[in-house]
Amino acid sequence: MLRPLHGHPLSMAVAGEYFTRRGTVMNKRDYSFLETITAELLREVTDSQLHPFLDILTVLPSANQDMITAIAEPLAISTQQYRDLSRLSFVRLVPSGLALHDVVRSQLLASMQEHHPMTLKQLRLKALDYLGTLYRQSQSGSEKNHLGYLLLEITAQSLPISSPYANIAAIDEIVRENQLKEGDLECLHTMIEHWGRQSLDMPSLAVAHAFLDDIARNIDDGIRIFRAPSGEPVAFFASLPLYQKTVDLIERYVPGSVARYFPHDTEFPRDRDHVDTFFGVLVGVKPDDPRYHPHDLLGILIRDGLSHLGRGLRGVIGVSEPNFKELLELLGFMAHPIDAEQGIYAFTLDMRQRDFLLWVGSIVQALNRPAIRMQYPVDENLLRRVLKALHDPGAFKKTAIADILGCQPEEARYILQSLLTKAPVPPLTENEQNLLRLTFVERIGNADSIALALHLSRPTYYRMLKQSLVNLCTVLQSGDFLSATLE
Repeated sequence: MLRPLHGHPLSMAVAGEYFTRRGTVMNKRDYSFLETITAELLREVTDSQLHPFLDILTVLPSANQDMITAIAEPLAISTQQYRDLSRLSFVRLVPSGLALHDVVRSQLLASMQEHHPMTLKQLRLKALDYLGTLYRQSQSGSEKNHLGYLLLEITAQSLPISSPYANIAAIDEIVRENQLKEGDLECLHTMIEHWGRQSLDMPSLAVAHAFLDDIARNIDDGIRIFRAPSGEPVAFFASLPLYQKTVDLIERYVPGSVARYFPHDTEFPRDRDHVDTFFGVLVGVKPDDPRYHPHDLLGILIRDGLSHLGRGLRGVIGVSEPNFKELLELLGFMAHPIDAEQGIYAFTLDMRQRDFLLWVGSIVQALNRPAIRMQYPVDENLLRRVLKALHDPGAFKKTAIADILGCQPEEARYILQSLLTKAPVPPLTENEQNLLRLTFVERIGNADSIALALHLSRPTYYRMLKQSLVNLCTVLQSGDFLSATLE
């Protein structure tokens, strides 16, 4: 019972009573039934007026009073209700507000998914929208990292990612930090022994162990530790900021590897302050932990790394495991071979010129889920001006379309060019897309020239141009343009 119920006292108590009455411990389906019972028990012991706010804490890893009020609108949580919520035995105080104990949160989440899926979906969309606004406004790198992690967690939990390799939707109460404590390094060496092939393909385990020791001694913040609430390390990830010192370190242990993993990079910064690329070189999880499955720990590592890259960085990792490759491709990573015979590929996610929130939306599109619906005030007149300015970055910037779509001008140009050159996004048709492309991208001539090229009369061309602009407006207004951010 410990593993599926994570040793949570309330779950264990209910399970004990249940199995005692049955006289036997049955299969896994009994445990999901127990989680539903536990969720209902938790609801029964709370004031019904607190239920909407408890739902928000189920969706969000943590929330303060302002955040709960913003997402609960038109409801508002009073100071007394917030205080009552904080006093519940399964709610804990955290630096960012209130949080449910993680196992309780997972059980409530499962219950909402089964019995109130539309409420859950609406809360997730409101939470994504609210956190996205905070992310845009934030000027702090650490705060953006935290908000990015929350955005990825909420997004991942709403997506049907079923990779047998890593569960990036795993709810966790893992502490993530960069400080090694006494005794940690020994645990990390044990994890390496049980892991197998590393991201940086090394000639032997001895080299991997020596490399880990060198990183721990000489590279500040090079190792990310993931701890259980007790403080015990359960996973780690060594990701090196690439500059001259770390490039030399990598080459010392695995000569020639930098050129193989970064074939298009001829030089790297001389100092840490100008780093824009991180290279994941070592990883490990604690084997056979009774509380955390490796599948979930790996997902937590991935989510943490992605939120870090969201600040406008590039990340590279070597992968040979087929299911992991599939997951990274779904997340928008691009691959090139390192050792095709052994199936080793370098996977790159380059966020240096991409907008993090649009990329989060592209994950939704990539997994065939409904897009995050937002309303963007794009009208036909604005769209005409924007399309005419596609070839002139200065004029394009003045149209303010980037501000309307909530991204950088380069990203907005990429979106529009993609909408006119890749597979058409409904209601825009292929014929309409072709007409817009000839008119605004290829610019083959005046209206008569374009009409002739399309075998249309001049009046028919103008009528189709108007309808094409209307349909492209609809794509932009609805948020379906997020699919165009896919590489």
